[in-house]
Amino acid sequence: MKVGDDAHQMESRPRPLPQSEGRFGERVKTDTAAGKDEIVFRRIGKNELSAIDARRELVEAQERYFARPPHDTVKQFAQRFVSDEDRHNGLYWHGADDESSSPINPLIAYA
Repeated sequence: MKVGDDAHQMESRPRPLPQSEGRFGERVKTDTAAGKDEIVFRRIGKNELSAIDARRELVEAQERYFARPPHDTVKQFAQRFVSDEDRHNGLYWHGADDESSSPINPLIAYA
């Protein structure tokens, strides 16, 4: 599989899309089906990496919550993603400007 700027340059132009090429004598043939498969594999890979990043952020948020529990609560990990109304028992809470910010943002909390 030839990929991106490192790919064989046909007509002296770089190919940003994945191409699978094979030589047949003096001719080069592009395998379109294999190129389509590579696009799907890359999309799946990107989604998986995004999910891994989100999980990493949740672990870091739990560590911050444990290290500095809100108010006079017991030092423990958060029991939920979204806190109950007027409490800080989760990783996300609606807070006033003078309160400490929650460890995660609402996009992660409500995902």
